[in-house]
Amino acid sequence: MDLSIFLALLLCVKASAQTIYKDYCVVGAGPGGLQLSYFLHRANRDYIVFERGNMSGTFFLTFPRHGKLISINKRHTGKTNKEFNFRHDWNSLISDDETLAMRHYSKDFFSSEKHICALFK
Repeated sequence: MDLSIFLALLLCVKASAQTIYKDYCVVGAGPGGLQLSYFLHRANRDYIVFERGNMSGTFFLTFPRHGKLISINKRHTGKTNKEFNFRHDWNSLISDDETLAMRHYSKDFFSSEKHICALFK
């Protein structure tokens, strides 16, 4: 992590009226941060998420520059096995909620950044 980002996070916490103590700190609300937060929440852990942007997944508002993800949206694998289909779905968030599958947000083989941002909301 960049030292300036780390120091900015410390200043944000110390600037509040009282010091906040958490067992876990998640830096960023992109796909990895959302997944980690989901599992920390499920495990009833004490955590906080820091995100520089005003919503989750703001990285995808700028990148990729061409506007398409490079991971495929494999909607149909030809199999009925949920585990197999999930392993071939590289864009969905891991969740017990089936509606968070990318196939509900995009039918494109290479989804656009607007679809991934919609999924993160």
